[in-house]
Amino acid sequence: MVMLFVSPRPILAAQPTNDVCEGAEVIPSDALFPYWTAVTDISEATTINDPPPPSCQSFVARSIWYAFTPSTMAFYTISSCLDAPTATTVADTAMGIYTSAAGCNGPFTLLEDSESSNGCNDDSCGPGGFQASITTQLNADTTYYIVVWEYADSLPPPGPPLVQIYVNQTASPPNDLCAFAPTLELNTPRRGTTIGANNNYQLAGSSCFVGLGNVPSGVPGRDVVYTFTAPVAGSYNFRVENFDINNNLVVYVTRTCPTGASPSVVADCLGAANRSPVSSVEEVTCVALACDERVFIFVDENTLTPGSSFTIAVTPCVREAEPNNSPTNANRVACGIVGTISPKDDLDYYALGTFPAGSRAFVLVDGEAAKNSTRNFDLRITASTNTLEFDDEDNDLGFGTLSPNVAGTPLTSEPAYVRVSFSSAGGGAAAEPYHVYAVIQPPLSAATPEVAETAEDPDPINEASNNYYYGTLTGPAPSTDNDLFSLAVNAGDLIFVSLDGDPLRDNTPIDGKLELLGSNGEDLFVILQVNDPNEFSSTNSSAGSLNAFTPSAPGEGLVYRAVDDGTVYIRVSIGTASTNRVGAGDYLLSISTMNCVGANGPLNAPPAIAASTSVTTPIAEGRAARITGSITDPDAGDTHSVSIRWGDGVCTTLNLVAGETNFVAWHIFPPDAAANTLTTTSTIKLTLTDYAANRASASFAVVVTNAPPGFSNLLFVSSNITNGAATLTGGILEPGELDSLTLTVNWGDGSPLETVQLPAGSNFFSLPHTYSPGATNRSVQLTVADDDGGLGAATTIWRPERADFRGISHLPDGHIRLQLQGTPHASYRVLVSADLQTWNELPGSARRADENGLFEFEDTQSPLSAQKFYRAVWP
Repeated sequence: MVMLFVSPRPILAAQPTNDVCEGAEVIPSDALFPYWTAVTDISEATTINDPPPPSCQSFVARSIWYAFTPSTMAFYTISSCLDAPTATTVADTAMGIYTSAAGCNGPFTLLEDSESSNGCNDDSCGPGGFQASITTQLNADTTYYIVVWEYADSLPPPGPPLVQIYVNQTASPPNDLCAFAPTLELNTPRRGTTIGANNNYQLAGSSCFVGLGNVPSGVPGRDVVYTFTAPVAGSYNFRVENFDINNNLVVYVTRTCPTGASPSVVADCLGAANRSPVSSVEEVTCVALACDERVFIFVDENTLTPGSSFTIAVTPCVREAEPNNSPTNANRVACGIVGTISPKDDLDYYALGTFPAGSRAFVLVDGEAAKNSTRNFDLRITASTNTLEFDDEDNDLGFGTLSPNVAGTPLTSEPAYVRVSFSSAGGGAAAEPYHVYAVIQPPLSAATPEVAETAEDPDPINEASNNYYYGTLTGPAPSTDNDLFSLAVNAGDLIFVSLDGDPLRDNTPIDGKLELLGSNGEDLFVILQVNDPNEFSSTNSSAGSLNAFTPSAPGEGLVYRAVDDGTVYIRVSIGTASTNRVGAGDYLLSISTMNCVGANGPLNAPPAIAASTSVTTPIAEGRAARITGSITDPDAGDTHSVSIRWGDGVCTTLNLVAGETNFVAWHIFPPDAAANTLTTTSTIKLTLTDYAANRASASFAVVVTNAPPGFSNLLFVSSNITNGAATLTGGILEPGELDSLTLTVNWGDGSPLETVQLPAGSNFFSLPHTYSPGATNRSVQLTVADDDGGLGAATTIWRPERADFRGISHLPDGHIRLQLQGTPHASYRVLVSADLQTWNELPGSARRADENGLFEFEDTQSPLSAQKFYRAVWP
C-alpha cells in the first residue's frame, strides 16, 4: 500500500475504444519499463464478446482489453492499482490474462496457475485492497490478452470511472542471497519485493514456529534476505507488512545463513511467523539479542507464488507482563506494546495515567499479525470501575479487520486504563500478537478548528503545532467535503492518526474515511486508507461495570512508520457507503508522531543521559578506562539499561533498578593491530533505554595511545662457555600484543649492531654472542621498537661468571697455592679475610684466565694466620 511514483495525468476518453478485443490497447513489446497505458473511461464499457470471467471473480461488469507480446521471457507485474501507481479511480477491479491461438477469434484460455504463472486476480492492492494486480512469468513472442473488469452489477460505477494499467518487467531482487543482504536499521522501514526471487532457502522441522497460532512451514516460496545488528542488548520485533494477502507470507530470523546449492536448509532459527494464510502482515516478536549480535531476516512464502512487494522494519519490543488482569495490577503503557491473550478469557490492562476531566483518549489495537481466524480482539477504555468506551471490529485492512480502535474517548479525572480481551462472540480464543497504540489529547476545547473553505481556496491545507483538530464535513449528506491536513515527518517516525466520528458524544455520528497521502511535488497519492463502515454511536452509561458494551462511537485509526523524510497529508472525508444521517457532521482528529506523542506529550517520557557522562582520555592500550554518568527520567518507577559500545567491538550493558541514577563502567582497550598508529580514536556510544523502549543517547571520542614496549629480567648465560661465548636472555613487555617488534643490540665490543625481527606476541628473546679474547667489562645497549613507533631501551653489562676454586694446596715454604676456574680470558682479583667481615685484596693477585678459564695465585703472605678465607672477584 506504499506508492513511489505517480502516473501521468489522466486523459479522459469519450468512449473506450478497447471495449472489445479487436480494439485492445497494445502494450509495446519493447516498452521502456515501467510503462503506463492510456487512461480509459469505462462508464460506457460492456462485456460483449468477453472471455469467460476469471475464476477468481465471476461477478464482473464493464471490461476493457489490452494486448501484450513480450520480447523477453521474464516476470511482469501488470497492475490496475492506484498504489502501483496508476490513475485508476474504480474502487474494485478484477483482472484476467488469457491466450488465444486464433487471436481475437478465440477461444480464450486463462493463464494457468502454476509455480511461475498466475492469470487471475481480484482483491490485492489499492485503497481498501480491492483493486487487481498480477505478477506472473510471460513467455517471449506470445500474445497475451489482459482484460480488466469492474466488480459491480450493471449500474454505473460510483465516482470517476477511470482505469489505467501499469506494466513493469521484474528482475531478481539484489538481496536474493544472503551475501547481498542489505542492513536494516532500527525503526527505519525499507521497501522490498520477492518478485523475481528464487527459492534459495528453506526450513526443516517445526521448532522455529513457536507461539500461538503459528503453523510450521518448509517455506518453498520465493525468498529475500536482510540483516540486522542489535545496537543494544534487548528484544526486537521483525515485522513485514503490505504483503499480497494471496501469497501466504512467512518470516523467520536466524543467526547464520547457509551456503551451498539452493535451496539450502537454514539452521540457528530464533523465531518464525506463519499465523495466517491471508494476512498482509507477519511478525516475529520479542527476539532477544545481545549487543552487536547480527541476525538474518528472511521474507519467504508458504507456497511458491509470483511474489509480492512489502515493507519491512525492526522495532524494539516491549512485552506485556502478566498478571495484568485488573486495574490494580495494570502494566505501564508503552507505544506499540506487544500483548497476548492466553487463555481465551485473559484480560490485559494497561495504565494510561490520570488526566484532567474531558481529556480525550485515542487508542488502536493492531491485530493484523495474529492468526486470521482468531484476531477478534475487544477494546475498552475504563476507569477503576466503569467502562468509558467499548469497541470491537472497527479496524480496516492492514490492522486486523476484526480488531478495535477508539477515537476521542472522554476521560474523567480518575486514572484511566486500556483493557484488551478477546471477543466473547463464538466463545473467544487465545491469540497473539497484538499491539496497542495510545495517545491522550486535551479536551475538545483545545483542538484547533479546521480552516474554513472559501471560494478562493476550496481545499485549504490545515497545519497546527498541536496536530489536533476539530472540523466538520458539511452537508447535505453524503458530504462531498474533503478536509486536508499536513504533517512534516522524518524517516522512521511512527505516525498514529485517529478520527473521532461523534466528538460531542450526542449520538450524531458520521462514518468517516481516513487517508494518509504522499506527494510527488504536484499530485497526492494514497499511502494508506481506512474506511470501516461502522456508523453507530451509543451514549448509554456503564457505571459500575468493566464488562459493558457501551458507551461506543465510530472511529477510524491507522498507524504508519514513515519510510522517507518529507511531508505527508491526512485527508478526512465521508465513507463511500455513507448516506443520510451518517453522511455529514463534525469530527475530532488526532495526529501524533514520534512514537505516540500527542499534544499532551508522551504517555511515557524519554529519559536523558546527564552531561556529566565522561571517560578518562587519553588512555594507553591494554589499560583500563573508566566511564561514569548519571541519568534522569520524568517517569518515576522506570527501570533502565545503559548500553555502552566502546568502539572496539565490545559492548557493556548495565541494568539499573528503578530509582538508580548513577552508573560506572570499566573497559580495557585492546591493542591496535594496524601498524604506524601512535594513537587511535574510538567513538564511545551510550544508549539509555527505559521501560517503554524510549531511548536517549550520547557519544564522545576517546584517544587510545600506543603503549611502548620494554624489557625485563635481562641475564647473561655463559655456563660451560669457551672462547668468550655468551647468551643474553630477557623478557619483553609489550601491551600491544598485536604489534610486531624490532630488537636492536649494541654488544659494546665494537661488533656491528645486531637487529632481530620478532613477530607479534613475542615476550622473550635469547641471543648468543661471542666476545673477542681479552674482553672484560662490556656495556650492552638494547632497544625494542613496535610497529606503531613505540620505543623501549635498556642497558646491561656482560659480566664473567663467578670463579670457582678447583684446588687449594699448602706449599713447603708456607705459601698457599689457589687454583680457580672462571670465564675464559676474564680478569679476576683475589681477596682475603680472616673473619668474613673485612676483605682485603692480596697484592699482585690480578690474574687473567686462560682460554679454558683457568688461573692460579700463590699467597706469599706470612706469618700465616690461624684461618684465612679467599674469594675471587671481577673485575
